[in-house]
Amino acid sequence: MKKNYDQLARDIVNLIGGAENVVSLTHCITRLRFVLKDESIAETDNIEKLGGVVSVIKAGGQYQVVIGNEVDDVFQEVGKIKGIPIDSGQNDLSESGKMNLVNRLIDTISGIFMPCMPIMVAAGILKAIVIMLSTFGLLSQDSSTYTILFAIGDGFFYFMPFFLGASAAKKFGSNMYLGMGVSAAFLYPKILSLYAAHTAVTFIGIPLKLLDYSNTVIPIIFAVYVMTRIERIFKRIIPKIVAGVFVPSFTLLVTIPVSLIIIGPVTSQLSSWLASGITFLIGICPPLVGFVFGAFWSVFIMFGLHWAVITVAINNLMVLGIDKILPITFPVTFSHAGAALGVALKTKDRKVKEIATAAFFSAFVGSISEPAIYGINLKYKKPFIVACICDGIAGAIIASAGAGFTDAVGISIFTLPVTTTWPGGTAMLIGIAIGFFGSIIGTYFFGYNDNMLVKTTSVNEIEDEIIKDEIIAAPVNGKVLLLNEVADDAFSSGNLGKGIAVIPEDGTICAPCNGRVVTAYPHAIGIVTGRGTEVLVHFGLDTVKLNGKYLDVKVKAGDIVKTGDVLIQADLTEIEKAGYDVTTVILITNTAAYADVLPTEEKTVKAGDEILNCISK
Repeated sequence: MKKNYDQLARDIVNLIGGAENVVSLTHCITRLRFVLKDESIAETDNIEKLGGVVSVIKAGGQYQVVIGNEVDDVFQEVGKIKGIPIDSGQNDLSESGKMNLVNRLIDTISGIFMPCMPIMVAAGILKAIVIMLSTFGLLSQDSSTYTILFAIGDGFFYFMPFFLGASAAKKFGSNMYLGMGVSAAFLYPKILSLYAAHTAVTFIGIPLKLLDYSNTVIPIIFAVYVMTRIERIFKRIIPKIVAGVFVPSFTLLVTIPVSLIIIGPVTSQLSSWLASGITFLIGICPPLVGFVFGAFWSVFIMFGLHWAVITVAINNLMVLGIDKILPITFPVTFSHAGAALGVALKTKDRKVKEIATAAFFSAFVGSISEPAIYGINLKYKKPFIVACICDGIAGAIIASAGAGFTDAVGISIFTLPVTTTWPGGTAMLIGIAIGFFGSIIGTYFFGYNDNMLVKTTSVNEIEDEIIKDEIIAAPVNGKVLLLNEVADDAFSSGNLGKGIAVIPEDGTICAPCNGRVVTAYPHAIGIVTGRGTEVLVHFGLDTVKLNGKYLDVKVKAGDIVKTGDVLIQADLTEIEKAGYDVTTVILITNTAAYADVLPTEEKTVKAGDEILNCISK
């Protein structure tokens, strides 16, 4: 029976600050990738304790919840939650405001390539299997069977500009079919025929240098980016009544010639220089470069930096016909599989053994290393270090042998034999063996023992019993009053909800919790937390009659706030002179959702001190 991931999805969304804190959501092979308005209100520790969550990574401007093999099921359930913007294409960075230049670049590259990853991985593995069958004489290249099978694997790579054109257009905020239209012109058979004929080509008298753009990466991405800018210009100047017809037409009419005349040749030259530069650097000192790339590849993955390298590697393959970067990283998945297996063999803890064994199979058989990296190796630290050291040694050997891959194929346990057909293929196999067996042995003897469980016992014990109590902080410095001591029956009766009150020492009223502002009056602010707790901060008694006088409200409905953010700046002296009681009440207006709401026993508090504890049912 298929597992129900509805509750896990709801818990994740609640703990990241609710749907209103989500700018966009995508997913890759193992992770939910959120772009959040405010990462600080996400309760990372509690998310990591959820059964079904491996880890949480903050990288590349994304809040990544690592799920593992079940990520697609969880993604589908998250998508059913009202208000979650699924795969919205262009991230609204103006809302998030968190991305620097590097994060924007990584986010752009990953946003373009991630949608293509399932077909890229599948095509790569299928292509490798067909090549392997041919290499070992099990399938003739002259047979139609070979042609059909090879087309299944190689078709994606030949027509890669179509896929990248669509995903790039979507990422840049344009129509994905316009992006495919630009790609179609690049790959149009007669255009390719003109290139193959080496004849002089002009466009309205302008000389044009044609190139073979099949399999290309960088030219099509730049062309689509320029297309989105041109499209925006036409949207501004063409009347809306005819925009649906003329904007796409004029966009393609301008973009494609500009791309063929300028963008294609220029970016192709840049691609060539980039490929040659990387090859030159590797050639300077192969062992050192190999060790650094191998040892730190896992770290690159953690911070999303690997996307930039993968783009360069694919470009190398398409421009030079060989890439020497990714072969250095081939042992990484197997090393983490080995480290997880080392933990599984060493531990006597049943639960750790089950998790480590599953992580091993996921990496070794499925080529998905995240459960091993985040669920086991990074969690206990030393297995991760052992794997990285083994990867560094393996990378140094592979780079020293001048290894390179000449076909865009996926590396898994099933396709390893194909590496023997590549330059330095034997060194790759040796490196993979060193990574795998070295990590098993190193982890078993030096990287893990059950004493490490002492540090994580509390997490393991409550993994299936997540603490859902909500702690509310004092919004202001002052003397504490129990609710029944407040000189206002509406509050003291408890009819509006349980809570507490503070006689403030100053007029700075702060947010008592992380959450979203749902109501914002001069004298009262309502906040809903990520877990759904409804908190009312009411400054003063009868202060509604002031009509905002002496009260400077710093927030508005819809704002995301975190504990300590200023909500109201009140002129305490003038308000008291006007004869108003400044007692500030903090209520939990959905008290019925909790087993109890317990006030602090302290007589005085500072802003930020614990003041209420909402006990879950």
